[in-house]
Amino acid sequence: MSTFISTGNLPNNFPSLCKFLSNNLDSLDKPILIQSLAKDVSFFAKDNQISILPSLSKADYSFQLENASILIGHCGGGFLQDCLMAGKLAYFLPRRASFGEHIDDHQIELSQFIKEKNLGIILFPNEFVDVKPCEIIPRSKLKIEFYDELPYLGNFLAVSSVGGHLKWIQQSIKGIENSQKGNCIKLVVDEKRPFLEDEIILHSCKNLYGFPIAFLQMLFVFIKYKPNAIITHGAGIGFVGATVTRLFRKNVYACSDLCRIAHPGRWFRACLAIGSKCYAPEIATFLDSKRYNMIKCVKVLHNKI
Repeated sequence: MSTFISTGNLPNNFPSLCKFLSNNLDSLDKPILIQSLAKDVSFFAKDNQISILPSLSKADYSFQLENASILIGHCGGGFLQDCLMAGKLAYFLPRRASFGEHIDDHQIELSQFIKEKNLGIILFPNEFVDVKPCEIIPRSKLKIEFYDELPYLGNFLAVSSVGGHLKWIQQSIKGIENSQKGNCIKLVVDEKRPFLEDEIILHSCKNLYGFPIAFLQMLFVFIKYKPNAIITHGAGIGFVGATVTRLFRKNVYACSDLCRIAHPGRWFRACLAIGSKCYAPEIATFLDSKRYNMIKCVKVLHNKI
């Protein structure tokens, strides 16, 4: 019996998690492993039954998903899918913009989707919960059909941040290639991870200083590989890729992932503004159809298989 807690690769403090742990530490199975970059979470490292690591290898991460009796995570799309594929209904604690935990409240939005579809249990920082071992379910995954709506792409680059977005871009690559709609030349990411092998790593775009460096790097990549198009599932690196691609008058296919069901983020709206071909999951109420008449909203995710 053990507990695994994951907060992804965002370095923002996570006071919601700290508050929840303070209230519910006694009800969690021990030992507890926390994967987190949040500095405030490190307070709990003084407990000899709690270990905190900034990141895990793919093997260690998979081991925790398979063997921990309790899984708790920030409300990220990647962690959601990983838990479903491990056959467990996990606990989710969404990051909140009002606490400085994220740039907006898209994780609140995803938590509503999880609750509606019965894909996990949503936690709140101030509540006291008798946390039980995760319910075991048939191994499943969310089906992403972004590629079903694409034309033939030829040779393309895939551009993604490292995080939840990466899972969707990897599935899209597989779907595109399996349906013979194109061939992925390279995966372009903004951060090195141990489970990636043949990717191209650009400078991180987590701050404004990273954008011009990443732009020049992406320009070199585009000239070297001469892709017919790019596909991207998000974040700043996706917009850098889209900007360079549009300079060469090639098509950009951008998809906001399931974290952004109703209100896709800034990078997505920026891609729209430069004429990318964009897709949003389920609904896209923020869109002005008169201004963005190239938009085709498609259903890119479904309930569990």
